[in-house]
Amino acid sequence: MRRIQTLLLLWMIAYGAQAVGQTPPYRAPQNADEAVQHIEQLQGKVRYASADQDALEVDFRFAADGLQDAHLQYLAALEDVTLLRLSKTAVTDEGMSHVAKRAALRQLHLAETGITDAGLKHLAKMPQLELLNLYGTKVTDAGLAQIGTLPSLKVLYVDATD
Repeated sequence: MRRIQTLLLLWMIAYGAQAVGQTPPYRAPQNADEAVQHIEQLQGKVRYASADQDALEVDFRFAADGLQDAHLQYLAALEDVTLLRLSKTAVTDEGMSHVAKRAALRQLHLAETGITDAGLKHLAKMPQLELLNLYGTKVTDAGLAQIGTLPSLKVLYVDATD
């Protein structure tokens, strides 16, 4: 019995917070490869968005329930993220401040998140954004007015919102 307890303790130390069902906290990556490792640890996916491998897609749709706004800072270590999927995650308006810094981002999926008009203020600073999915969010007509002048926005999904 003592051996099993020791092995369990070693396993918990080796796997940290995830061993007890908690999402690991944000840890600043040293490079892009480390950022990808952290994203994958959260059950996110990073893959090439195009055949010529010059653009990245980051997909958190199936990420751990504990995905936090701070985790979106991992995006800063990745160049050329053109597509970001955050649908059905726990991201909030605060996380949009990290997303808005991604100059290459063209498509952003926020369906069924807690995003409100406050989050759209950050997104209004993204002139390169072409597609925005806000289905099932808490945005209002007033918030939508903030992004109405985005010059590149071609597709806007808005349904089942406040």
